Amino acid sequence: MHSKLLVDATDLVQWADRRDSQSVLPQLIRSLILSSSDRIEKISFAAGEGVSLGGWDGVTVAEEGDSFVPKGTTVWEMGVNRSVKGKADDDYMKRCQNPLYMTPDETTYIFITPRRWRDKDTWTIERKKDGVWKDVLVYDADDIETWLSQNPTVHVWLSVLLGKHPQNCIDLSSYWTDWSEETQPTISPEMVLAGRENIKEEISKWLRSANSPLKIQAETRDEAIAVFAASISLLPPLDKDFNLSKAIVVNNIEAWTYLSSSQNNLILIPAFDSESLSRAIRNGHNVMIPLGRSDSTTEGAIQIPRLSRDRVTSILIDMGLNKHESRDLGLLARRGLTIFRRRTAISPEIRQPLWARPGEARPLIPLLLAGAWNETRDGDKESLSELAQCPYDELNGVLVRWANESDPPIRHIGHAWYIISKEDAWSLLIRYVTPVDLEKFKSVALKVLSTTDPKFELPYKKQWLAQVSGYTSNYSGLFIKNIADSLAFMGAKEGNDNLDLSLRDHASNIIYELFSISKGRWQVWSTLCPVLPLLAEAAPEQFIQAIEEEISNEEVILKLFNDQEDTIFGSSPHTGLLWALEVLAWNPEYLGRVSLSLANLSRMDPGGKLQNRPKNSLREIFLTWNPQTTASIEQRLQILNMLIQREPQVTWELLCELLPQFHGISHNTAKPKWREWAPDHTRGVLRSEYDRVTHEIMAILLAEVGHSGERWNEIIQSLAMLPLEDLEIVLIKLDRLGDTDINSKDKALIWNSLRKELSRHRSFPDADWALNESEVDRLEEIFRKFEPFEISSRYSWLFSNWPELPEGRKGDWEERERKLHEVRTFALSRIYEEEGIKGIMHLLENVEQPYHLGSTLGELRLAVKEEDEFLQNYLDSPDNKLAQFARGYIFGSTRCLGSGWVIEKLKIASGWGTNKQAEILIFLPVNRSTWDLFLKLGDEVERRYWSLVSPISINVEDLEIAVDKYLHYELTLSAIDLLALQKSFAKPKQIAEVLTKLLTTSTKDNFPSNWSPYHISELFSKLEDCQEIEETEIASLEWAYLPILDRYNHAPKFLHRELSRNPVFFAEVISMVYNAESGELKEPTFEERQRVSQGEDLLKSWSTLPGLREDNGIDKRELLDWVNKSLQATLDSGRGKYGAMYIGEILSASVMGEDGGWPHEAVRDVIEQFSNTSIDRAFTSGVYNRRGFVTKQVNEGGLQERKLAERYNNYANISGVRWPRTTALLRSIANRYNREAQQEDISAELREDLDHL
Repeated sequence: MHSKLLVDATDLVQWADRRDSQSVLPQLIRSLILSSSDRIEKISFAAGEGVSLGGWDGVTVAEEGDSFVPKGTTVWEMGVNRSVKGKADDDYMKRCQNPLYMTPDETTYIFITPRRWRDKDTWTIERKKDGVWKDVLVYDADDIETWLSQNPTVHVWLSVLLGKHPQNCIDLSSYWTDWSEETQPTISPEMVLAGRENIKEEISKWLRSANSPLKIQAETRDEAIAVFAASISLLPPLDKDFNLSKAIVVNNIEAWTYLSSSQNNLILIPAFDSESLSRAIRNGHNVMIPLGRSDSTTEGAIQIPRLSRDRVTSILIDMGLNKHESRDLGLLARRGLTIFRRRTAISPEIRQPLWARPGEARPLIPLLLAGAWNETRDGDKESLSELAQCPYDELNGVLVRWANESDPPIRHIGHAWYIISKEDAWSLLIRYVTPVDLEKFKSVALKVLSTTDPKFELPYKKQWLAQVSGYTSNYSGLFIKNIADSLAFMGAKEGNDNLDLSLRDHASNIIYELFSISKGRWQVWSTLCPVLPLLAEAAPEQFIQAIEEEISNEEVILKLFNDQEDTIFGSSPHTGLLWALEVLAWNPEYLGRVSLSLANLSRMDPGGKLQNRPKNSLREIFLTWNPQTTASIEQRLQILNMLIQREPQVTWELLCELLPQFHGISHNTAKPKWREWAPDHTRGVLRSEYDRVTHEIMAILLAEVGHSGERWNEIIQSLAMLPLEDLEIVLIKLDRLGDTDINSKDKALIWNSLRKELSRHRSFPDADWALNESEVDRLEEIFRKFEPFEISSRYSWLFSNWPELPEGRKGDWEERERKLHEVRTFALSRIYEEEGIKGIMHLLENVEQPYHLGSTLGELRLAVKEEDEFLQNYLDSPDNKLAQFARGYIFGSTRCLGSGWVIEKLKIASGWGTNKQAEILIFLPVNRSTWDLFLKLGDEVERRYWSLVSPISINVEDLEIAVDKYLHYELTLSAIDLLALQKSFAKPKQIAEVLTKLLTTSTKDNFPSNWSPYHISELFSKLEDCQEIEETEIASLEWAYLPILDRYNHAPKFLHRELSRNPVFFAEVISMVYNAESGELKEPTFEERQRVSQGEDLLKSWSTLPGLREDNGIDKRELLDWVNKSLQATLDSGRGKYGAMYIGEILSASVMGEDGGWPHEAVRDVIEQFSNTSIDRAFTSGVYNRRGFVTKQVNEGGLQERKLAERYNNYANISGVRWPRTTALLRSIANRYNREAQQEDISAELREDLDHL
């Protein structure tokens, strides 16, 4: 390493005249001290702006000294002044007079200057004679040069800083600065270690106790060095500076040889290929060997995982980038840090990869066009072979080679191959793409994208089972999506000099032919739906034209809306179509046609379970406060005016949705992946813009509203949120409309809408959204103009579910109810006065709550003359409105006149029939006094009465009598409800009696739709703790009600206990569920199928291990006896393998062993003693099944599975050689979890990498 390329004393003297020397000199001396000695106990130096502050320039405490750093405490003063002696004298005198917190006779004083000082020795001798300090030293430029020569890392760092260019080496600090600042944004240490935080700990550990070279393997050697540098940069300050002062990157063997001879320990990093590293190691230096993917010597190397997309994204957001750009760059960094650096390079000089050179690029073009594929799918491989014009096995050699190079273009995870960065690869390889390549791609793309997914041959509800049913596509979803993605990428590109047509033209031609092939074929459209957004982006004109043509064919479109019914995995092909249209809507050029297509689809939409509806897409696109299009206000308004002419009803509904709302919610629409149509972040909408659009929307609505009460209702609901100008316009138009002659129905609708609005504003006058008092008064004046002429229309709203008085809600609930009662009373009094009972009956036709109408009428006692007639006619009417009116009348009359009126009415009703008498009876108190009346009224009246009485109205003291009555009249479900409601007071024997009774009634297997069998499971919990009923009786009931208990996750405790105690019963259940292994099979009867289902449910829910004691130990003898007899009993019935299967399953429910292992020692003994393969297999399967439902974070990988594998390996260690068969089973379980962990890791990697593929 040539010394002329390094700083010398002359350079230091010249540097002393530079302005930065004063601030950098302390940093230089600090680095030299740290590089010189590893026995520094304390070091403190001010640098940068800190040099102008008071105090010592530097302080060190060294456990051992060396030629430049004295042992013990040393204070350091320094200056760059031309008058060296003057500065030295001033500092010396000042510190002698005020040594601050130092003890001079125990402290060495050192003065440093980067200039040459000829008389320094004389000055030093004189100062020592003063006897103030323990020792006095001076270091000038020549001394610093000597010191630098002993510390190559600091020497190189300073040389770079001063503009020198040392050949073939660079200090790690400068290397990191150059490497990290080549991009915009600058790469931070945190970004390099995002998702790799554990690597920093490994490197830190090595730095503390290095006794052998450290190998770090990353994608490239540069990245490995960057990881090392970033890890050091994030160490505590003293450790960071200490290690950076010693670390140097070496580029050739000559520099390596020179640096290896340094007397001070260094951290040497070879950035060249060499076998001769041993000299540095022998001389005590630490060596970090960076390795790239193409390096073969990887044994013992720290493998650097790829970056975490989410962590990088978060770091970039914190650096000030917007979320969209951060997410894109985060994904790019995840795929490869070198690719990230190429994309974000400040200048394009970042090294071009080997694979992009002319001699290497052509074999990669087929891979570039395909994008990604699954190597297990024949269709994918055949397509790749067609693109490459060679067998896939031959192509595989190309794949393996480039996947293992540094800075690779392609990656292999699991069964997936994919281009790491499509944009990066296309930018480097596009010049090598030929028209022939694109013709091959066209052939493949049309073949792949026009192939129907076989799952659409199945009924909709069974499509989710397509894979297990053998209805699988020849092509992977990954490949299909990437073919579409390549088309979208091509469509976003302008052109290429090598091609007769631009890439965009090629994409357009392929899309045109594809949709020509697909026309009228709903199966193809359904298959394409997941990639329609990409296809729309590839060729917008061709896509919109195809959609417009298909909309005219309702059969095809309606087949895409497939979410009317519930399925396990709710999805529907139409969502892809909506997302595609949303993508195009960002571009104003396509917004008009997209909007009309969405309006047409809204009209045709049959509705469904999903929120993704065409009308919702339209709303999001045109939302006034968050429009999801770049179209201008003028363009959007023009389109809305066009839509109201072409699709009036859909557009009316859209415009109403766009009116101001109290709590508006917006969801992001789909954005293009490659086209730059959508902004990275949406500009906020100005209030003036918002008001203008609202004004224009209201103008369209007012032009279309006419006299329609329904349409006015929608406008009136938005009054409170309208800008003042628009509120005034609406009120004027309403006021004028009130003076015109409109039909009574519309008038009543408008009147009721205004009433509700008045009520709302007067109920909450202080709310932010409330109109002011004068505006509310004006609204009331308009409201009065619309008062209906028909008296029934004027008052029917009073008997709605939640009547809203125009004066608003005032006072507490009781006061509001009293006011409502007054208004209802007034209304009915007036109607009866003017129109009699006919008016009341006419009102009845229009009310929501006939019971309230009847109740009010009964309290008023206005229709006494007519009451017997309508009670006789309506009490058990099949018309529910009439029946509820009559019941309400009895309730109101009873509340007014008491029970005596009911008893008198019963006398009058004696000839009306049993049903009507019972209807009257239910309004008497539900107690024994009332029930005594049945002695006179007869059994049929009593039967009807009990069918009407709700269990909730029965008092605790009457519980037993009421249950008996319910059972007597075969109202078993009501008895069960009553017992469940009063469970705390119910007697177990009565519960058992009721449950037994239900088994003999016709309702047992056909419960009414409004009745829940949950109460049955509740009653069993009461039985479980009782001592007065035999266990066998409860077990029989559990068996009878097993389907219900299973539905509500109520374990059949006594059946489980019987299974665990009784091998004969166990064998009987097995025989019930399974046919004998040999023998004639016959079609089971319905009853047999039911028993099979119940037996399966029982065995699946069983988890009580035979022999389990209350102290959670296991009686080994009892367990062995049970297994032995159960095996024999099932063998005797010809069902031995099924018996063994469930024995293994129940053994997997073992408790922990006394030795801390699992399963319990008794279970291990069973496994060893019986040596039954079927038991073993079921045991391992049971372990796996008992894990249950698993939840994970998105990119968690196999962490949980590795922990489980570790757990079962630990159990195997405890089991050891004493239980060898059990040990082997536990090892197999651990191995299975390890395999799963690997698969989960692969899946997590693919999810991170292929998010946008």
